[in-house]
Amino acid sequence: MFFNAPHFKQKALAMIAAAGPDLKWFVLDALPITQFDSTAIDAMDDVAQALRRRGAELVLAGRVNQLRAWRDKHGVTDSAQIASRHYPTMKQALRAYRELRTPCRAR
Repeated sequence: MFFNAPHFKQKALAMIAAAGPDLKWFVLDALPITQFDSTAIDAMDDVAQALRRRGAELVLAGRVNQLRAWRDKHGVTDSAQIASRHYPTMKQALRAYRELRTPCRAR
């Protein structure tokens, strides 16, 4: 059981509410997460749903292969995807966000 799941969910929802209506991405650094279980997945899913209702996205950074392996092992399909985007690192997530939010300049 992921004992921090309720605490994570409470803190994440509070940060989402405090971010205001301009929030587009909520990036979760998954690197410090050492294990995934159904409790953690449920908490992340609740956060993802709250973000979707606001027109925002849950984005994961790190642990791409570990999360995929856990999902495969437990039969969690891609249709049950929690995060709309998943990047190997926080740096790559930040770069992707900036690229999406920066209008293309004419050359």
